[in-house]
Amino acid sequence: MAKHSIRQSTVIQGAGPGSLSILKEGLSVVMPGLDSWYKREAGIAASSNGIPDMRYVQDIPDKCKLVDPNLAEALNVEFFTYPPAQGADFKTKEYSEHISASVFPTWALCYNCRSLTRLKKDDQKLANCPNCESKENKKRRVVQVNFIIVCEDGHIDEFPWLQWVHKTIVPTCSENSLIIESSGSGDLKGQRVTCKSCKATRTLAGTNEATSGDADAEEERGTYLSNRLTDGGAKYLCTGSRPWLDDHEVCVNPVRLILRNATNLYYSNQVSSLLIPKITPKVDALDEAIEKHYLALSTEHFILGDDFDELAIFAYATIGLEFKNFKRPEIAERLAIRFGSSQVTDVNEEKVTIKSLEMREWEALRTPIEHEVLRIREVGYSNHIEGVANIHAVPTLTKTTAQTGFSRLMPRILDLALGKKLMSKKWAGAKSRWLPAVRYVGEGIFIEFDETKLAEWESQAGVQSRVAPIESRLIDKNRSNPDAPNDARRVLLHTISHLLIQQLVNDCGYIAASLMERIYVGEGMAGLLIYTAAADADGTMGGLVEMSRPDAMKKVFEGAVTAAQWCSNDPVCMELGKAGQGTFGTNLAACHNCCLLPETACQQFNQGLDRATLVGDTTTDASFKGFFES
Repeated sequence: MAKHSIRQSTVIQGAGPGSLSILKEGLSVVMPGLDSWYKREAGIAASSNGIPDMRYVQDIPDKCKLVDPNLAEALNVEFFTYPPAQGADFKTKEYSEHISASVFPTWALCYNCRSLTRLKKDDQKLANCPNCESKENKKRRVVQVNFIIVCEDGHIDEFPWLQWVHKTIVPTCSENSLIIESSGSGDLKGQRVTCKSCKATRTLAGTNEATSGDADAEEERGTYLSNRLTDGGAKYLCTGSRPWLDDHEVCVNPVRLILRNATNLYYSNQVSSLLIPKITPKVDALDEAIEKHYLALSTEHFILGDDFDELAIFAYATIGLEFKNFKRPEIAERLAIRFGSSQVTDVNEEKVTIKSLEMREWEALRTPIEHEVLRIREVGYSNHIEGVANIHAVPTLTKTTAQTGFSRLMPRILDLALGKKLMSKKWAGAKSRWLPAVRYVGEGIFIEFDETKLAEWESQAGVQSRVAPIESRLIDKNRSNPDAPNDARRVLLHTISHLLIQQLVNDCGYIAASLMERIYVGEGMAGLLIYTAAADADGTMGGLVEMSRPDAMKKVFEGAVTAAQWCSNDPVCMELGKAGQGTFGTNLAACHNCCLLPETACQQFNQGLDRATLVGDTTTDASFKGFFES
């Protein structure tokens, strides 16, 4: 495959296993599974035909491993792995420094003779039309077709052109006899497929329309193509194709036609965690040096295990001058205290889960700390904002984001074992050695809300009844996250988070897509973190953390609450809040004109928002007061 560069963070966010990517040459390819990462030559093996064949094994270089003990335990892996990087300085050139994608879809169309042809999976560029070459002796490039089919379990396959035009699951004509002609307005009805052998012909009308009954229900199940392909009898069901893993599995789902560049083709499932260091008392400059170089030492400790003599040599010879004033046995002894197995995990501690990660972050963000990977500082806050208990500046934070799977057609929370199975043929269950991940460094503002006032606000009769439909609709559509149910408190904090981000965009010049949120709601938790982070060791420039000053944040809150009182789409937006709006009605008084953010900024796919929780229902005498309503 021709060389094509993709940022490492992009691989995790939307160009991971099973996604489609367009190369510079215009070739559409499917990104391979994790089994193809970091292949290394492992000698020559004789094949069945007697031709020597190179064997490869997966061997991840140490420098490409990423360590986050809490997140690793929560996701049931040993470590995380950076995506392969161009120009990575490996110790040996035997490693593959790229990801080998394959052509998809392989069906292609010649716009001159209108014939359909097939590309090879390993083609380096778009091929010439064989029909034009043989008949006219002219070289004309073909273009990949725009239509593919998918099912809700993540499978993806070629559009069944032969089956469609012949209206049968088992056609007898050759696939080399198909042509596509366009006429009329250019919609699906104007696209006609014809078999030159038997003269069967059919337009693409109906490939994305419900056949009968409730149209919304048909769309939700994605049964259009399966219902329309044949004239009664057996339906064309999913073949279980997984071209990114080069295999098939049993599947009986209906299939749906979509465009190969559609936004709903691929939704990356990610789990993020702030790196929370284990704090130990600092006695002298050696302890300070260990804390300063925590990331490098913890990663090397993972690679070396509990060989602290070797870890001391690494610290003494590789890291910095801070270790030169100490003897290596002393360094090894101190490192054993800091990183030794008996010191890392308390036997009384509960197993880390995805849910408990949130509680660990919450406790860490409430406590001032100075560390290489996490700095939290007090800002002198003292009841400047009604309903806010405390504010902390976070000049440095380190976030690890791991991909745990993907979904198609609709974003949804996947079972961990299912997500891993989608990305690798080797991982049949929840246990796997590693997952792909990237690390971000940034800054933020942590806001803790007044628990007493929140409890008082939640006790109002109309609060819970207003927001209850949000969670019930998410459950009905299989989009609910059991670890983060949308109760009144979460809806309130999620909405104020969005409005604060919008206000910060106005006040300090960030673009909305560069800011992100983390909502902390649960037993004893009520707060949020607004942050920005970059996949770079230097992090960000400090502009956001300057806004954590009490006087600055008071103005930001005032602006956000004022903005909540009126949407440019009011009174329609506020009135729609009674019935619900947005995807499946999972937002109340919240729309693109007032509350919604870029998808990269929102933790919950822009669902579970309601301005009325802040300022009350501004169109009627509501049965409750908003949290910031006087």
